[in-house]
Amino acid sequence: MRKGTIRTFPMKPCKVCGAMMQPTSGRSTFCSFACIIALRSEVRPSGCIEWTGYRDHFGYGIASLGSRTMPAHRAAWVAANGPIPDSSQFVCHKCDNPPCVNVKHLFIGTHAENTLDRIRKGRSAKGEASGRAKLTKAKVSAIRRALARGATSHKLARQYGTSAQTIDGIADGSYWGWFTCGDGLQNEIEVARDRRGEAHPKSKLTEQNVRDIRALGKTSMPRKQIAEQFNISLGGLESILYGYSWKWLK
Repeated sequence: MRKGTIRTFPMKPCKVCGAMMQPTSGRSTFCSFACIIALRSEVRPSGCIEWTGYRDHFGYGIASLGSRTMPAHRAAWVAANGPIPDSSQFVCHKCDNPPCVNVKHLFIGTHAENTLDRIRKGRSAKGEASGRAKLTKAKVSAIRRALARGATSHKLARQYGTSAQTIDGIADGSYWGWFTCGDGLQNEIEVARDRRGEAHPKSKLTEQNVRDIRALGKTSMPRKQIAEQFNISLGGLESILYGYSWKWLK
C-alpha cells in the first residue's frame, strides 16, 4: 500500500445482527454500540443488565466502536435514544449499579443530581457513615480549604489516599455536597470556584486546550499521545473526556 493512502477493508456481516458493515479495521466485528451491548451484557435477577466487558476502576463499563470510546451505560442510552444534545450532561443510574446498561435504569442529569437522587431514596449512607468512606467531615473541610487556596486535585488525592476525581467532586459539590462548612470557609470556597479553569493560578490548560483534547479524543489518536501533547496525566485526560473535570465548559 502506498504511503499516505487510506486502507479500506472489505464489507462483512456484523457478528450480532448480520447486517453488512464497512469495517474500520481488520478486527471490526460490530456495526453499532447496540450490537456490542447485546453481546457483552447479561441480565441479573435484580433487573439490571450488566456489562461483561472491560470496566474501569470505578466499575463502569467501557465500550469501543472503531475510534469511538465511551462509558458503556452512556453508549446504551445513545443507542436507544439517540445523541445527547448537551455533552456536559451525564447518563446516571437509578439503580446505583455502575456496570448496568439497562436503559430503563438510566436517566439524563448532572452528577450532582445523580448523587442527590441516591441519597434522597436512602440507597446509600452519607459521608463517614458509609462503610467504604475514606474521608471524614474534618478531612473534607480541610480539602475544601486547600482547594480554595490553590492546591491541586492530584496532590490532595495523594495526601488523603483517594482519587483526583473524588477531589474534583468535592470541589464542585458532586460529592459531599450535603455537607456545609462554616460561613467563613464557605465564602472562601465560593470565591475559589470563580477561579476555575484557566483563571485558576495553577491551571495547566486553557479552555481552547480542553476543546482540542475533546476533539482529539473522538479520533483514533492514542490517548497516551494526547496526554503527552498537553503535558497532563492519562488520568487527567480521561477525567476531561468522561466529563468529570471541566464539565462546565461547553
